[in-house]
Amino acid sequence: MLVDALIPARAGSRRLPGKHLLPLGGRPLLDWTLQAAREAGVFRRITLSTDDPALHERGLKLGLNPFPLRPARLATDESRSADVLRHYLEWLPSAGLELPDWVMLLQPTSPFRGAERIREACELAGERGGDVVSLGPVGKPLEWCRELRDGRARIWDCPDPAPTWRLNGAIYLARVERFLADGCLLPAEPLALLMEEWESVDIDTPLDWLQAQGVASGRNPAPETA
Repeated sequence: MLVDALIPARAGSRRLPGKHLLPLGGRPLLDWTLQAAREAGVFRRITLSTDDPALHERGLKLGLNPFPLRPARLATDESRSADVLRHYLEWLPSAGLELPDWVMLLQPTSPFRGAERIREACELAGERGGDVVSLGPVGKPLEWCRELRDGRARIWDCPDPAPTWRLNGAIYLARVERFLADGCLLPAEPLALLMEEWESVDIDTPLDWLQAQGVASGRNPAPETA
């Protein structure tokens, strides 16, 4: 089972500018994901896909595999992760490298997804032969949700039984043969890897950043990556 890790980290973040290099727990946010990927010990290659020269330089300094800067067309608000993954897979043959069996997308905005979860995802894929996505708890009962109708809070007719899990953005493990055939990052019903609420923190906004700082302060500082 040949698995590559792809870390997608574009420069443009309107809600939290420069977030991938912001210091969390004493080190840049990017470093958390890189350390987890290395400690997992399951990847042939760990590659950073970015349009940001500063991030690119940081990745090379930390020993990531060389990879061209991402073209501008793949670094917009509308860019899809599937297109970023295809860009990576199309580059591999030009570099004289064979395609892997699987690629795992590891977003730097999920800093508390550890090496053990990465290994669990690979084990799950190997045992059951399917693509894997990580889920975190919703956090609040869906029965509390309301629909707004004419300024009134209408009771939401939620599914029964109500779902209790959500995509948390921490792990996407895609089988390359299937991805190249249908172009979707994941199939309609991938295998589920369940994670705790604190592991599922996904940093997109200043409020998310404050939450992540709270989680990081309660953990022993990890060693510096560089």
